[in-house]
Amino acid sequence: MRHLRFAPLGLLLLAPACQTALEHRTGSVGSGYVAQGILGVTAMQHIGFELEDSFGQALDAQESSFPMFGGAWQVPMREGPLGTDLGFEVGFTWAAKWDSSDVIVDTGSGVVSADNDYTLLDIFAGPFLATELGPDLRLYGSAGPMLQWGRVELTFDDVAGAPEDVDEEGLGVGLFARAGVELYLGRDAWFGIGARWTDSSVVFDDTVEEVDFDGLQLFATLTFEY
Repeated sequence: MRHLRFAPLGLLLLAPACQTALEHRTGSVGSGYVAQGILGVTAMQHIGFELEDSFGQALDAQESSFPMFGGAWQVPMREGPLGTDLGFEVGFTWAAKWDSSDVIVDTGSGVVSADNDYTLLDIFAGPFLATELGPDLRLYGSAGPMLQWGRVELTFDDVAGAPEDVDEEGLGVGLFARAGVELYLGRDAWFGIGARWTDSSVVFDDTVEEVDFDGLQLFATLTFEY
């Protein structure tokens, strides 16, 4: 939360309704911790399947978009040049695709299609940089590694020679980079929009050996300083 450490005595004479806005306008960017709620959509740009050799080869996986939500916490550590705030952030996102996207698999004896449902949960962490443009606009950016859990369900078409359905879970790692802009609402709250790029590989231990995910997340945020 922002504090008036050396406010002139004349500020005490202002109306109480103006007090919150004045505290916001005079504080430094790094004066408080930040908690952020995230709600948006994941647009998967590329999905690369690597299957067990005896099972077949994935020829194509349809890109898709699906909802996501998450949260992030930013801890300011020092003030940088030009009024910037340098710190560390940690967060998570959860996303799921349940209305299916197709995967084409060559089993060796024929080509079959499968509905591909998946769920992704990641925990990310890294340094962030934030700054304010005027009294009511906040910009931030961050990047770093992430740990990702994934679940993949392949439901094959009911045709002769189709393999058995697959339901597997796995863990992997990746990288992220995100940025956003937020507008001050008052009472230490901000509303904003942002984007996050992710690139990860999740390793499974059975029929599905590995899946590469390359996506872009577009989201809205509600942020509080405390």
